[in-house]
Amino acid sequence: MDANKVQDPPSLEPASDVLSRPTEEKKPAVLIAAAGGGIQAAAWTARVLTGLEEALDGSKPGTFAKSIRLLSGVSGGSVGIMFYVNATYPVNPSEKDPAGRRKRIVRAAKDSSLDPTVFALVSYDLERFLFPIFVPNLFRDRGRALELAWCNNDKAEFQRSSDQTLEQKTLNSWVRDVRLKQSPAVIFNSTVVEAGERMTFSTSKFSRPHPNQRNFLSVYDDTDISIPTAVRLSATFPVVSPAARPKLAESSAAWSGTRDQAGVDPYHLVDGGYFDNSGLTAVSAWLDDALQDLYHDHPEKVPGKILVIEIKPFPDAVDNKSDSENQNADRSQNADTFLHLLAPLLAVDTVRDHIQIGMAEGSFYAAAKRWELEAYNPARKTQLPEIKIQLFSVQFQSKESVTPLSWHLRESEKRDIDAAWETFAKDRSMSAIQKFFNSE
Repeated sequence: MDANKVQDPPSLEPASDVLSRPTEEKKPAVLIAAAGGGIQAAAWTARVLTGLEEALDGSKPGTFAKSIRLLSGVSGGSVGIMFYVNATYPVNPSEKDPAGRRKRIVRAAKDSSLDPTVFALVSYDLERFLFPIFVPNLFRDRGRALELAWCNNDKAEFQRSSDQTLEQKTLNSWVRDVRLKQSPAVIFNSTVVEAGERMTFSTSKFSRPHPNQRNFLSVYDDTDISIPTAVRLSATFPVVSPAARPKLAESSAAWSGTRDQAGVDPYHLVDGGYFDNSGLTAVSAWLDDALQDLYHDHPEKVPGKILVIEIKPFPDAVDNKSDSENQNADRSQNADTFLHLLAPLLAVDTVRDHIQIGMAEGSFYAAAKRWELEAYNPARKTQLPEIKIQLFSVQFQSKESVTPLSWHLRESEKRDIDAAWETFAKDRSMSAIQKFFNSE
């Protein structure tokens, strides 16, 4: 991946400062975790965020967007977050057509990016494989083609000046927006191939190192990359997109190996779903870091309520089938001669979808309960404020048995996403979200 050296990078805003910003009308601070899963996840994430905005804004446009303090994404979830943040912030209270903006966000997230990616795979990447010493452009590959497809989808929906297009946005420019209080913090989650750790592209700072986590702008603190590149590294699922490592300027401190993080730069980055496909692990770590600082230094700034939304782009495969169907499927699989060949891949998929998400949710509930009980800690010499932390899941549900994992949606699948949101909007879970968001 291409990375540019910067002379005066902006400093990262601490997570505690971002979380403690006051919201309008005492609304809860909102944290978003968007799970991965290709274009299905991108489209569902965009549809949920725009739908929540429409449902929770009430008579005051911008209320929901201004309440968001963090958005954490993995793979396709990162793509949906990218389109939403780029089109929504800074919030314009006098926006003439918020409904039109929301529709354009969803259309951009739904638009296919498969054709240019496949073209690059069978042309540029095949050429690179056959004649590696004659490659004219190191960065022209299917990964870059995917990034440009997203940029073109965004450009087709939004008319912007050349310096405000998605292609021109960088990680450091979003860091500046956070410092100016024009945008919430964002975390795009990736995985380090050689170390098996998380690499986060975060626009806010963790005050203390978290186990098994590195942050790109901390490791490469004199380097900047584009937002589409950061998102693509969060969504690098082979073979669709290649693993990548930063090409640093020779003057970079990380490149010269003069710092504690020397040796990190050769590491390759792939899809964040290998480590945690929910995005909730990063939310838990960020929230825990912020509350530790606030309770220690500024307990009066602790928000009274925190609303956490977990966006899940796929239905539970087991729940969508009857018992007899599951038994028949088990019998057919057990009888399948090729099961032993497919077992490793099936295990990776099932562990990611069930065990990973379950562990991430369990860790979150443990951390949330800890901070809810901290106000009653008898060891504290001073009275601490109470805090309510509530997690809600917004899960895609469909009558279709198969949902796409590629970067292309058929028209019927696009309609299915809209129908799934309309169904959820009438569900009791949506009523519970509205009640928590609007309660005093």
